[in-house]
Amino acid sequence: MKAAACFICGMVQFSFGVAEASPESLRACLNDKVTLSVLDVERGKHGDVLVYEAQNGLPWTVGAIYVYIAYLGPERPLVRTAGAYPIKEGLAPGTARQLRARFGRKLPEGARPRDVVLELRDVADHERQFLVGDGPAVVGWPETRTTQECSG
Repeated sequence: MKAAACFICGMVQFSFGVAEASPESLRACLNDKVTLSVLDVERGKHGDVLVYEAQNGLPWTVGAIYVYIAYLGPERPLVRTAGAYPIKEGLAPGTARQLRARFGRKLPEGARPRDVVLELRDVADHERQFLVGDGPAVVGWPETRTTQECSG
């Protein structure tokens, strides 16, 4: 039995009689298995860079990470960005690595790591197929979701 998906209303999608998890339940599982910690804000020539640590509690190698970043410090303007960042050589199960994400512009002087919000939106496998798969498409990446599961 194959039924249409309703990601907006959070209904379960059926495919050949097997129930698939909703994006909300996948994201909740993902946030339990993959943790992010803001470490530093580095000044860059063409925009500042957020340095963070990602720890992979999934049983498979993460090949890319999709994050939302916002600077909420006392100075204005508010700076927000989101994007998918490939992880060179992947993030193996049970490991942690420092990663970097570039803001599209410079942050105010004195920007501190504690003023940055970092949210995990999705992860992709080594073939760049996303787990949750409900975010904006990434040009040149597959539109199909990974067959990997959120477990471990």
